[in-house]
Amino acid sequence: MNRLTEIQLITAAVLERDLSKLRALAEDERQLRSRLRDLDGQLLQSLKTASGSENFASDAEARRLWRRWLLARKKDTEMALFRILAQKEGLLDQVRNSFARDQASQGLVSEERERLRRAIR
Repeated sequence: MNRLTEIQLITAAVLERDLSKLRALAEDERQLRSRLRDLDGQLLQSLKTASGSENFASDAEARRLWRRWLLARKKDTEMALFRILAQKEGLLDQVRNSFARDQASQGLVSEERERLRRAIR
């Protein structure tokens, strides 16, 4: 195995590592977006819920506290999502660079193989 082939194997491994990290972040993003949808649904449901009970004041207070808790969870989830998106943006640049290096190394290996074929003829 020559040096160019070794470089190509290394750049391919680096690209695969970066893509694996990107897939993990994409899964985290998907889960957080799903959690946000769930929280939004619960918030909407809590706004639609009307109480016909005798303890209307205590029910209203309980709904208000529930909405406050839901809003706090939503804010925490949004912040986590923003952190994931920021990490993903930085990683996308890294993946682009890894991809470019991998393509360049593949090109160099192909050129070297072609040069060797011509030299053998």
